[in-house]
Amino acid sequence: MSEKRNIKHNGIYDASKDPTSLGNLLLKMQVINKDQLDRACLYQKENKNSLLGEALVRLGVLESEVLAAVIDEQQLIRSHGPERSRVILERAAKATVSTVTVSNTLETLGDLVLRVHGILNKHS
Repeated sequence: MSEKRNIKHNGIYDASKDPTSLGNLLLKMQVINKDQLDRACLYQKENKNSLLGEALVRLGVLESEVLAAVIDEQQLIRSHGPERSRVILERAAKATVSTVTVSNTLETLGDLVLRVHGILNKHS
């Protein structure tokens, strides 16, 4: 958070200068483009107290699930740094793949058991 306080323009936090700001992360990840970011910033100005993510979702630019994932990434970067957060995310992705693989394998085994059970019942 100390990094965020140091990014000021005329004493006010300037998100455009913060590489970990939501807008900059979304641009860097190529989730949104500059025009979409500008539209969301305009929405924010017209709707006081609106957050950037909320504006992007309301404008239909971003799904709320994607927003949540990017905010999680933002928190990892801010608390652990970009390199460490990348390692954490890679491990999480591997764990997810492993879970999906196990789940798919169990489903296939379950189907196989049902088929074998059906065959055995026919021959009984």
